[in-house]
Amino acid sequence: NLSDMTKYLKFLFRGSDIYGKQLIKKETLAMMYLDPYSRPRDPITWGPSWALIPLSTGNIIAGHGGNFPGFQNFMCFLPEEKLGFIIMVNVMNAIPMSLGTTILELMLESTYGIKPLEEDTSEAVHVDREKLEKYTGKDSFGSIIEIRLKNNTLQLIEQSGIKANLIPITERKFRLSLAPLLEKIMGQGTLEFFV
Repeated sequence: NLSDMTKYLKFLFRGSDIYGKQLIKKETLAMMYLDPYSRPRDPITWGPSWALIPLSTGNIIAGHGGNFPGFQNFMCFLPEEKLGFIIMVNVMNAIPMSLGTTILELMLESTYGIKPLEEDTSEAVHVDREKLEKYTGKDSFGSIIEIRLKNNTLQLIEQSGIKANLIPITERKFRLSLAPLLEKIMGQGTLEFFV
């Protein structure tokens, strides 16, 4: 329940201290936020306990969710900043991870003034809508992604809910908005189509 999850989050923020007693060694607690198991191109890496999720600010949050028919939850937090968020929804078509990370980004900006990374604003080239439509669909590119066409702009939606516009550099090659963040996720800041 929300009360128990809140207590657990506060417990982590206190460094696992309960009534002056260290329940988990600080070294063990720190290992929960390391990434020893993931492949370099995994979109969300995993420590021994938490999904490690990049935000559009460049920060990496720890998070984990769960579900049961008719219910979903997600807890995400930044251990060093002691800033976290828990979301619980009683519908299955919600995306608590995406909502939770968005809210945490807003909390980062309002609490610490940390804003999303600046996007590259270099000139884009024109690509016909007919050509852009050929690039839409789902694929696995280090993670599961979907490419949609919205208002004559290709949009990449990564499996964790992160969205980025694809800015055409050539007719086949696109720069990802939020490139520094997506470079961490996908291993590169550009995407080239071979259709």
